[in-house]
Amino acid sequence: MYRSALWMTFALLLVACGGGGGGGPSGPPLVAFTGEISGQLVAPNGVTPIPGATVYIESPGASARVLPRGADNGACPAPQTQSEWTCSGTTGEFSFDVTGLPPGSTLHAEKGAWTLSQPLRFTAQSTGALGAVAFKTDTAAGAARIAVVTGDYDNIEYLLAKMGLGEVEDNDGLAARAGHAHVHAPRTTQVAPRSLPLKLGTEKFDLYDGNGALPSQYPDVDALFSTVNGQVRLYEYDIIYINCGADEPTTGSWRDLLSSYVSQGGALYVTDQSSVWLEGFTDYLQPAQDWGEGVGELTARVVNTAMATWLGGVTCAGGDCITGEQIQIEGMLSGWHLAQPVPGAVTPLVRADVSAAGFPGNTDAILTLTFRHGQGQVVYSSYHVSHDAPEEGYLPQERVLEYLFFSETP
Repeated sequence: MYRSALWMTFALLLVACGGGGGGGPSGPPLVAFTGEISGQLVAPNGVTPIPGATVYIESPGASARVLPRGADNGACPAPQTQSEWTCSGTTGEFSFDVTGLPPGSTLHAEKGAWTLSQPLRFTAQSTGALGAVAFKTDTAAGAARIAVVTGDYDNIEYLLAKMGLGEVEDNDGLAARAGHAHVHAPRTTQVAPRSLPLKLGTEKFDLYDGNGALPSQYPDVDALFSTVNGQVRLYEYDIIYINCGADEPTTGSWRDLLSSYVSQGGALYVTDQSSVWLEGFTDYLQPAQDWGEGVGELTARVVNTAMATWLGGVTCAGGDCITGEQIQIEGMLSGWHLAQPVPGAVTPLVRADVSAAGFPGNTDAILTLTFRHGQGQVVYSSYHVSHDAPEEGYLPQERVLEYLFFSETP
């Protein structure tokens, strides 16, 4: 895998008043713990809550008693072990009642391709309040293996950085980014590369150049479909994100390879004008309509209950992210693509009236959708990260994409 030389590996250790400290050579001895163990599962940024994850405790002591509290085990899959388990709630919360939990016990969390193992260390002075328990950024510590193909109009790498998978550029970098105009253009038109607000070299994922915007040390999009030691590089990843406006690969069989990748358990995210990347999934989608008109702001409806509930528990720039089931989407640029699902083949997530945005009469269009293909998952969205996004906080559409990045990973 192409990895930056600036990778930083770290471990998030819990403080002694929770369940991570103590027991060192000069510290108080570790003891068996009885009481409530609680925490909040979050993204690597330490803030974004992760709902619907499988959380369980493994103990070396046969006599330990572990009972999940408030468990809704239908919201997440059972672990492969025989441990008692629960699902993280809307705000990432989880809790267990334990009796005689011995030193050497471990808290585990699983959400699709993301896994986490956290040693539980209690002293006589400890409480069971773990606080925020964050997924790591290192694949060796359970982080998902992610590839991002850059594009002219989307900028998911910026959102991933805000989620803790990289660093965001300073004000000078953001100012340089603001100096470029970003207007959808026909695919045959040459578009000047833009400045990325991701600080290159800090990313905890692999970048592939899909629009001629990255320095030469980054591989181009065709490398994702190349063969290394007898295996197509595509299969090295759990998640692949295709930004809007990414060039199509030149490898002749790339559509078949992409379909096979998903069917074998991969997660594929595609936005807007990169809908052409999904033309191999003909059982689910017909070619997208590509004549959307520019709209400064569009009112949309979140029709997925779990997503709407989650959006109600997080904040956006300026206040609430969602009102009832409505969110505001910004930056729908001229030429945006509207998916054309095969009836009954996809799950709608966000809908909107687009009759005034280039599609007369379409008052209930599907803007965001997902479908299973074999063992994997595909997510498509007509909107994406806006170039007018605030430097602080999130737009509602960014929150939606943030939620989908974890929730729709098989």
